Amino acid sequence: EVDFLATHPAMEPLLVQVAAETGAPDTMAREVRALEAAMRDHPQATALLLTMDATVPQTALPSGARWMSASEWLVEGDAVSR
Repeated sequence: EVDFLATHPAMEPLLVQVAAETGAPDTMAREVRALEAAMRDHPQATALLLTMDATVPQTALPSGARWMSASEWLVEGDAVSR
């Protein structure tokens, strides 16, 4: 299951999957599975994988999902839904 489903009346819902790091293939697969399942349940939502990784994961994310480093999100978090 996805970690967070954030809603606000004036914005699209936001699905957030959080992982410390996604370098291990099993970890990335688990995080992507959770995000994909939530995206099927909430097709109108923006999907975000949030990690402590400094670089974009090498494994492709599902169509419509994006990755953001935790440090970037802390600084620009409100830019996710724009």
